[in-house]
Amino acid sequence: MAVDTPKYRSLAVACLAAALVWSVPGAALAEPTQAEAQKKLDKLTEQVEQLVDKFNALNGDLKVAKRKLSSAKKAATREQKAYDDAREGVVQMAADAYKTGDISDITTLLSSGDPQDVLDQVSIFSHVTNQRGDKIKDFLASTQRMEREKGNAQDAFDKVNAKVKDIKDQKAVIDKAIDKQKDLVESLGGDTATTNGPVGGTYTGPASGPARTALDYAYKQLGKPYIYGGTGPTGYDCSGLTSKSWAAAGVAIPRTAASQYNYTASKRVSYENLQPGDLIFFSGLGHVGMYVGGGEMIHAPRTGKNVEIVTITSGYYRDRFVGGGRP
Repeated sequence: MAVDTPKYRSLAVACLAAALVWSVPGAALAEPTQAEAQKKLDKLTEQVEQLVDKFNALNGDLKVAKRKLSSAKKAATREQKAYDDAREGVVQMAADAYKTGDISDITTLLSSGDPQDVLDQVSIFSHVTNQRGDKIKDFLASTQRMEREKGNAQDAFDKVNAKVKDIKDQKAVIDKAIDKQKDLVESLGGDTATTNGPVGGTYTGPASGPARTALDYAYKQLGKPYIYGGTGPTGYDCSGLTSKSWAAAGVAIPRTAASQYNYTASKRVSYENLQPGDLIFFSGLGHVGMYVGGGEMIHAPRTGKNVEIVTITSGYYRDRFVGGGRP
């Protein structure tokens, strides 16, 4: 069974990042060919996509943790007030007993000529005392539970926040490595410059219903920049674009590429059976796009590029295709 702990994952990511940085060719090494450099760039891009997907998942966990923390604090405040009110009541009861001299009262009761009168009044006094005591115990236990829950929520928030920071830090390291690889490709005559494609558009293909609405939304985002963690309206990452597009069609799908893949597991689609609007997944499950028909997809590719339409019939994306999914 594979080891999978936060400590192990953080160490693995750190080692991966270090290995990537040191893998950038230095002056003392033989000059790689353009094809070799491009291959390394493709590998780095895939690894960054996976890190971004983890980053998005952690951001989702962070939002849940914040909601739990807020809810726990409100509940703790309510329970604390209820406890304080009950305690104040008991204190007042004790003060009243002191002022009236409950010992003499009890002595009077015991000397009463009517045994039933004594029993009734003592019973009432005992009932009230026990009732107050039970209330204090209940509210104290409730307050302790709320404080414990609030502490757990704060702990969860701190842990998730630390994970997000770790992912962002490691991604920054890999981004630097990608920049170096891009420089290498350009020095060898490759084209990695960002070009401005058409801004906005309208889908004119054969899709209908929710799929068409989703594609209409996606086309209107053409030309907007890739922003990791982005869900619009100024920029998107890959799963941010697909989730928002389908949300516009009234279909809620998960936020990350990997979770979208799992979400559509019961509606897996082969390459040959892709239909406009289908989600398209690639090796590593760090990247997702939307099929538009005619062997093309619309997607938010990576840092430095814009939302675009690309062919998937051959090359990089065809080689890495792992399946389609129908929301």
